[in-house]
Amino acid sequence: MKISNLRKMYGKQTILNNISVEASKGQIIGLVGNNGSGKTTLLKCISNLIVDYQGEIELDGKLAFSIESPTFYDDLTVFTNLTLFSELAGSQKVNIEEALQQVKLKDAKNKKFKQLSLGMKQKLSIARILLDHSDIILLDEPFNGLDILTKEQLKELMIMLRSRGKLLIVSSHILEELGEISDAIWYLREGNIQSIINLHDDNRVYKIVVSKNSVVRKMLQEKYHARWCFDKDQNSIFKIEILKKDIYTTLKSLINDNVLVIEFTDVTMDIRELMAEEG
Repeated sequence: MKISNLRKMYGKQTILNNISVEASKGQIIGLVGNNGSGKTTLLKCISNLIVDYQGEIELDGKLAFSIESPTFYDDLTVFTNLTLFSELAGSQKVNIEEALQQVKLKDAKNKKFKQLSLGMKQKLSIARILLDHSDIILLDEPFNGLDILTKEQLKELMIMLRSRGKLLIVSSHILEELGEISDAIWYLREGNIQSIINLHDDNRVYKIVVSKNSVVRKMLQEKYHARWCFDKDQNSIFKIEILKKDIYTTLKSLINDNVLVIEFTDVTMDIRELMAEEG
């Protein structure tokens, strides 16, 4: 999938501002951002639910999506809903029993949709996607309102889909869950891609806490290219990007430069740190 110069406006308000990103099959992309950052609008543009945008979206394969609340027919059973949707989609050689087994809903196949919990509804959405044999899957806030066990089951499903060569783009406020399963993070802020973080390359992001000192602050910024984040009490907090092979020598060099290091923490997988406001 390739998105080039995507721009979406509502009146004079810019919702998406010149978005250009790429993703490959066999990946899970975590889409993060605060409320109003444009996450759902971006997913709707990709899925063609919004068509009046500028720019280009190129999809290499069949697309399936679950955006906003899962929607099925309230008075039909789980099994009947999946049968109906697979027929409407023209899906061939579907195995509804197998799909329900994979999402752990086989015992609920005769329940009506309106009787399902939120977690079961999310699983049913994924079962529908499984029947569609799509290459690209968009999931909007799939962890909302779920208990711990259901979250774990959903993560297992997403990892299974990735292992089958699917591309998943998952939007979520539940940052811990995304950090555990994502290969890359797209951080959307006020309609712009603020950061793209590859969670599996050799770059590591470390948070460094040092005693507050203007000389040390200047030295960290100039010599180590550390990004100052903020001061807290008597300490200053920085972030520094380091190659894996350079972690030991960097820490040793900091000590040799008489930097009083209070904390030195790998926060590469901590999406909350990625989204933290910088000074």
